[in-house]
Amino acid sequence: MMIRGTIFNAAAFTGGNYLVKYLSGNSGKATLEERTRHDKALEAYQAAMAKYTRGHTKLLDWIQTNREIKEQAKQNFTNTDYMFKLYNQAHPDKQITPLKESWFADLSAQ
Repeated sequence: MMIRGTIFNAAAFTGGNYLVKYLSGNSGKATLEERTRHDKALEAYQAAMAKYTRGHTKLLDWIQTNREIKEQAKQNFTNTDYMFKLYNQAHPDKQITPLKESWFADLSAQ
C-alpha cells in the first residue's frame, strides 16, 4: 500500500512539472531565466559574504593585536619597575628613582 502511494506521488509531481512547463508555453525559457537570475543572486551573495568575512577577520585580528600590545606594555612597566629595584640594590650609591607609580598605572590602565 505504501509503495503504491509513493509511486503515485512521484508520478503526480513529475507529471505536474511537465504539465506546468507545457502550459507555460515557453518550453522552459522562464525556468532558464529564473535559474540564471538565481545563479547571479547566489554569486553576488557569496561575493558579499566573502568580503564581509575578510573584513570581520581583519577586525578580529586588529583587536587581538591591540590586546597583545596592551599586555606587552603592562609587562614592560612591571619589568621596568623590577629593573629599577635591581639596579638600586646593585648600586646603592647611584640610586635611580622611578617616576611616580601613578604615572605608570595611568598609562597601563589605558
